[in-house]
Amino acid sequence: MPPLVAALSKEPETEIQAAMLESLADCAGVAGELISQHITAMIEQFQKTLSNSLERRAERNKRANDEGARFEGFPNPDTLFGDLYGVQSRTSYHYNKCTTVQDCLRTVHKSPNTRLGTDTFGYFSRPDFDAEEHEALQDEQAAEDEVFDQFAECVGSLLRSLNAPVLPLIEPLLAQYVAPMLSPDRSPEERRIAVCVFDDVFEHASAGGASLRYLDGFVGPCFAGCDDPDCDVRQASVYGVGVMAAAVGTHFANHVPRALQALAKVIQAPDARSEEVSISPFTTHRLPDCPYKTDTFL
Repeated sequence: MPPLVAALSKEPETEIQAAMLESLADCAGVAGELISQHITAMIEQFQKTLSNSLERRAERNKRANDEGARFEGFPNPDTLFGDLYGVQSRTSYHYNKCTTVQDCLRTVHKSPNTRLGTDTFGYFSRPDFDAEEHEALQDEQAAEDEVFDQFAECVGSLLRSLNAPVLPLIEPLLAQYVAPMLSPDRSPEERRIAVCVFDDVFEHASAGGASLRYLDGFVGPCFAGCDDPDCDVRQASVYGVGVMAAAVGTHFANHVPRALQALAKVIQAPDARSEEVSISPFTTHRLPDCPYKTDTFL
């Protein structure tokens, strides 16, 4: 395993990096507590790998800009792949000041609700933007998303194997790379990845109230995700509502009315029956005892 960890950030091919991260996630899941002896090296390599990915995204933004992707009526492409991707933009100043996950979550929760929609590269779909370059950018973005997706799997495996004690070690990763992706101006894939990571935090690292410090910051993006245009974001968010309620117990009581409103939107949506979004992950978790009547909803 150490050679795999050491080689991660040195691998130049994005697809192979994603495969290596997938292997590390499998190893962490099988090794259990034994993975703790490798955790420091893993986190160091994760930081290098994700930083390199963000630099490539910033370079891709520059390429898109050079190809004439910036035009009146559409936002600066510098904002398309995230404000921590080495690019100065509307919210990067605020995110760069974040030193803890809680700070980032508060910043994300206050950010304007200006989603990009389901096709980030729709901003580049103009007649004078080269079609082949557009397709190449899409492919590269998909590969980078897979790197972050497999990184999220690694974090999930670490949380399942080591539980709450690993939180202080991975908090810098959550603050720098994960929490900002909850912002509504992230792509659907990024929002889904971020929600899934925090779902794992609450599900596997809540012993002794360890996850409570993330509750007030995560509930907003999670409830918003239940009404997200993207089906996968909605499903991850519905699951998140359930695991938060189960993990923090009565601390969730004040959030129950908003939780029920968010879930009602999922059920009452016109296309609710035609899409594979289920509230069963929520209903399998018992709501904390509280003065609100939930039986009429469920």
